[in-house]
Amino acid sequence: MELQGVFEIMVMILTSTWIPILVNVVVRRVSAVRRLICTGILIAMYLAGSIIVDGSEIFIIVYMSITMLSVYFLMGRSVWNSLLIPVAYMIGVLVNYTMEIFSMTVFKRELLSYGKDIYIIFMLAGTVLVGVLAVSLRMLINAVKKQTKYREFDDMKIIIIADVILYMLVFLINGYAVRQMDYPDNMEYVTYTLFLVYGILTMGITVIFYGSIKNKEERKRDEEIRKNLLEYTKQIENMYEGLRKFKHDYVNILATMSAYIENGDMDELKQYFQKNIVPTNEMINNENYHLQKLSRIKNMAVKGLLSSKIVYASAKGVDVYIDIVDDVDNIAMKDIDITRILGIYFDNAIEAAIESENKDMKFNVICSAHSKTITLMNTYADKHIDIKNISKRGISTKGEDRGIGLANVEEILNNYKNVYKITEIKNGYFIQRLIIGDDIDT
Repeated sequence: MELQGVFEIMVMILTSTWIPILVNVVVRRVSAVRRLICTGILIAMYLAGSIIVDGSEIFIIVYMSITMLSVYFLMGRSVWNSLLIPVAYMIGVLVNYTMEIFSMTVFKRELLSYGKDIYIIFMLAGTVLVGVLAVSLRMLINAVKKQTKYREFDDMKIIIIADVILYMLVFLINGYAVRQMDYPDNMEYVTYTLFLVYGILTMGITVIFYGSIKNKEERKRDEEIRKNLLEYTKQIENMYEGLRKFKHDYVNILATMSAYIENGDMDELKQYFQKNIVPTNEMINNENYHLQKLSRIKNMAVKGLLSSKIVYASAKGVDVYIDIVDDVDNIAMKDIDITRILGIYFDNAIEAAIESENKDMKFNVICSAHSKTITLMNTYADKHIDIKNISKRGISTKGEDRGIGLANVEEILNNYKNVYKITEIKNGYFIQRLIIGDDIDT
């Protein structure tokens, strides 16, 4: 094989890895086998386009269709993941333009005018740049997911998908026009500048849209916290009113018991005790009076959420037991994250307890020198729960289109190195336990 042929093959193989690099860096939780198959298809399609048809518009459309379908079926059946193909393609083209302009600006030479060794160095630099952009995109997606609820993140996807599709169409039409019409040589640089400006504007619009969603979410969260705290206050007031009534009747109760004792009427005293004192004891141990233990939790957002969930569980006929001995001052997690996790845990626990025979829940917080342990236990109807896979997205005992909550918990906890999660089944209880170190590390 001639040296020129070897050089061209090396360049094609190198650039064929650009799109697979971006896809594999951004997409997570996919098996190695699926990644290898998808990467092979992406590289094969790129080489076919470079060798056979030299990147015509028709082949680009065919290439996009096949590779997007491959990513969809092999990398998680996600439209969002499939969208990475046109994004990666445009990033690759822009990287090429960037290196060309850099060469023209700094060295006053076109890329193809260099020797083979220098050209390969440029292509290696382009590969590194693609990797950096892929990592940056992954970090951006993580930041958006971390700050927004998944429903609102899905709303953002719709806007971004529409924008990328429009961007890609304009990109293809413009590329066709530049090649088919007799445009000046410097038109490529004008085109690059226009697309760069468009890309910056797109990112700016996305940031503004994201800020709007974030503000909306914060207002909604504040309203939810306020509502939960009002419910907590209402329950505390009801508890106080009940105790005040009990205090009012206390003297009369003692006087009546004293009269029975003085008369030596033990049978009447026993009947009076069973009829009047025992129900009073049940009233004092009512779920509303358990709420007083939440006063030890100093985080108002967490306290409001817990009170709301406990009252709801009690209304559904679930017996809730609360054990909080020490004051819980600082929880080394962001309020939005700890409340989302506890909300998901309680929703699942209440639903499972309702279906069980005993309808029982227990909530416990233990504070140690350097950590806090939060435990939620609930009875459940045996549905052969697979603890190892229960946190995977789409895995649920509740039917189709469920199993999102615990997967979201996993994604939240991935951002915290100071939090350790334990899930277990023991003595007829499904148990979720969080051990939170006092030093936050996200």
